[in-house]
Amino acid sequence: MEELRSAKWIFAASSAALVGCSSGSVAMDGGSTASEAGQADASVDASPVVADAAGSRALSGLVSTGEVVFADKEPFPCNSPDAATHLCGVFRATVKPATDPQGGPSVVSSIGELKVLIVVRAKDELTLGTSRWVMLDAGGFGGSYGAQFGGVPPGHYVSGGKYGDDFVRMLNDDGYVTADVIYHCPTTGTSAPCAGQPYAGWADNATGTQANKAQAAWYKNTQGTGYLGIAARSAALLNWGYENAGKRPLCAHAQSSGSGRVAGAMTRYGREAIVSGIIFSGGPVFAYVPWMCQTDGGPWGTRPEFYSQSQDGELAALTHDCARSKQSNCEVRDCRDKKYSSGMLNDSFAQGADLQWPNVNVGIVYGGADDSAAWQHLKVWLPGYGGQPGIVGKTLVVKQGFCPNDQTTWAPGDPFGKRSCADWSSANFSGIQNGTAADTYEPRLGQVPHEVPETAEGAAVLRELTKTVCPM
Repeated sequence: MEELRSAKWIFAASSAALVGCSSGSVAMDGGSTASEAGQADASVDASPVVADAAGSRALSGLVSTGEVVFADKEPFPCNSPDAATHLCGVFRATVKPATDPQGGPSVVSSIGELKVLIVVRAKDELTLGTSRWVMLDAGGFGGSYGAQFGGVPPGHYVSGGKYGDDFVRMLNDDGYVTADVIYHCPTTGTSAPCAGQPYAGWADNATGTQANKAQAAWYKNTQGTGYLGIAARSAALLNWGYENAGKRPLCAHAQSSGSGRVAGAMTRYGREAIVSGIIFSGGPVFAYVPWMCQTDGGPWGTRPEFYSQSQDGELAALTHDCARSKQSNCEVRDCRDKKYSSGMLNDSFAQGADLQWPNVNVGIVYGGADDSAAWQHLKVWLPGYGGQPGIVGKTLVVKQGFCPNDQTTWAPGDPFGKRSCADWSSANFSGIQNGTAADTYEPRLGQVPHEVPETAEGAAVLRELTKTVCPM
């Protein structure tokens, strides 16, 4: 199936690829000619968004901000098979961290700039200028909803197979503008979405073990600032989306690691002021760093039995690691020694975070075949663990495929075996009434894995929930 999907986009007509993309000419092999997008220019317009009288707006009219700066005057064309009917462009951008409003600028200012790709898709120029924007932040290394969860080059759409690109196309067809952020886009290996693309090599290209050793993708060059620094980049990208959406409130989708980055942007950087609807799938994660570092101590004390001891420590060591960054005066301490430090607490989101989002509709989606560590984080974010009220939005909808009622059990994987479905009782989630697992159960999610957007069923549930959480 993957071979067939690749073959389809290779033979897309180059003339169709130009529709809606003011990007010059396109080479017949899908590459770029010298006259099209991709010519670096430091004078990219950073003025406020202005649409014409009818509300239409070209992709070339999107602008840089102080934190997200385009490398090119024009986006690269996506060359997708649906280019004749949908607007799409790939922007090369450099992200600087947003300032920490809670008094930590000396931490955040040490973060290095990061190169990302941003794929903007819409039905047409009128939609681009007038409709709701949805920011997309994928899990894993951050390979994007289309490429990582769809298995296609950035911005492409091919029906079927893995459904990440189908989901993005669904949102476009429903009238939404999507901005899909790409931190990681390999050009070699079995899955190489940026191979042969004119922007190849811009986003992180490391793969496998080397990617971990090199602090790849979204946690690259964080200089020991951990999740606090990582979320600063997500906060900057949300600011960029807000400016280009004409300062209309954003919607956001965030899967797995993306859910942690965006949740941090909301709780620590105040982005609930510009986001009116957010859907976390397979998360939110990165709740409380001491426990992620497999330590006890701090205001929440000993790790509870439900908290993961498996993969969290490895990920935390990559992101919350002064020794690796070789800083002499690092303010966020390395967690690989598994000893509690105040820096760990400073880097936590759930502890002391702003969890009151009175103007934000919140959705949570978990697949019933999810055997990741994400559910332990959710119990810390939402039920009000440690005396906190949990995330309290304008509305809260939880959809899970594990438990049809409180009397059954579910299996989250090692080392926990079977657990009571009381974990998924709506009484655990601030803002949901009644109090049974039946209030959150969605049978279509029963066989959906951790990567919710990859499946047809997961994409369908996310699409329906978007219309509720982020109405037009």
